[in-house]
Amino acid sequence: MTTQTKKSECRKAVREYVKQYSPYELAPRLGYNIAEMSRYAAKNNRKVSELSADEVALFAVDQPASF
Repeated sequence: MTTQTKKSECRKAVREYVKQYSPYELAPRLGYNIAEMSRYAAKNNRKVSELSADEVALFAVDQPASF
């Protein structure tokens, strides 16, 4: 495979990705403060996937972000 072919395939992959996940649009809100949840899990030497439903509920957010 030539360098030109690799570049072409890479550009095609990027275009397909941007069609699905536009970097120019806001992503839908998840409803949880993921950053704080991750810190909490790390502080307790656990993975986020190991948190109980009650622990996850502590990080629920109801209000939209203000930009």
